[in-house]
Amino acid sequence: RNVPYQFFIFNRVREGEQWLRYGREKYPDAFPANVGLAEYAVTLAVANASEQNQSKITGLVQAFVIQSYSSVLEGDSDAASEYMLRAGELWAAYMKRTGGVERTQLPPLNVIKQQVRDDMLDPKKGLPPQQRALLRAKLGLPAETAPAPAPAPKL
Repeated sequence: RNVPYQFFIFNRVREGEQWLRYGREKYPDAFPANVGLAEYAVTLAVANASEQNQSKITGLVQAFVIQSYSSVLEGDSDAASEYMLRAGELWAAYMKRTGGVERTQLPPLNVIKQQVRDDMLDPKKGLPPQQRALLRAKLGLPAETAPAPAPAPKL
């Protein structure tokens, strides 16, 4: 049951879909019918969680966004697009599964993407300076500005 999920998490969707089909053929009672891989992965992630909360799914979405930006840094635009697509699919599948109940909703996907990007570009806790500059350039963002010097103490 975990194989399709694991393939999804590691952005190997084609293999995940193949294993999901295989599982449905061999073990029809163990795999739900008419559910896509993204929704299956969300369902399994939530089922494996000790309590059903959006923080675990938010973490998974954030992980895909991080992988996407890391792929941008590596110059692999295809992988970057795929990871971002997986983040969107996971987000949409979870929102569909929870039926739009406000207390279980995730933050909007654009907000999650911006938070991850801002964390990666944070000079204090983010990427090293060269990688921050490269990510900014590849994302079409302005160059990082140096912080203003602290005022001299008055004597």
